[in-house]
Amino acid sequence: MTRRSVVPTYTHHRVSGQARVRLHGRDVYFGLYGSAESRERYARLIAERAVEPQSANQSPAPSVADPVLTVGELVLRFYLHAKVSYGEKNRRPTESAMPCVP
Repeated sequence: MTRRSVVPTYTHHRVSGQARVRLHGRDVYFGLYGSAESRERYARLIAERAVEPQSANQSPAPSVADPVLTVGELVLRFYLHAKVSYGEKNRRPTESAMPCVP
């Protein structure tokens, strides 16, 4: 199923009095709400989004070459990190590996 393209709504930011659009979770401001300049900037943004390929708005699909980290690999990496960072000396845990006891 394809996703419909949604045109961002030109809205009024009451606190600042500016025109704005929420795009990808961020606000884009165009200037004084209702002014010709803000409407022109809004129209330009909408036109640019219409020209962009649809895939540019979406995150790219992972390719086969992208490494996938499994839970097991993550645990192994953390174990090796902890062994180096909090390691042992003479088969005894170092002080940094000891739990804090009040």
